[in-house]
Amino acid sequence: SEAVAVSIRGDPNNEVRISTVFLGTDHGVRGRLELFETMVFGPCPFDQHCERYATREQAKIGHAYIVARVEASLA
Repeated sequence: SEAVAVSIRGDPNNEVRISTVFLGTDHGVRGRLELFETMVFGPCPFDQHCERYATREQAKIGHAYIVARVEASLA
């Protein structure tokens, strides 16, 4: 399984983690392929936010986009 994770804040008590993983099976509904998932965990406006993607390339782009949005929300 592939995984990408990034920590936005260094303080373990206020750390925001963004994780993008390969799900292993299709989690899509209504014919939409969803093989990768990005989730946000921690004290920020995006806590528990989830995005899913069909391809690895979409997941990499989506991960970078969510990291940028979370960083901007914490600035």
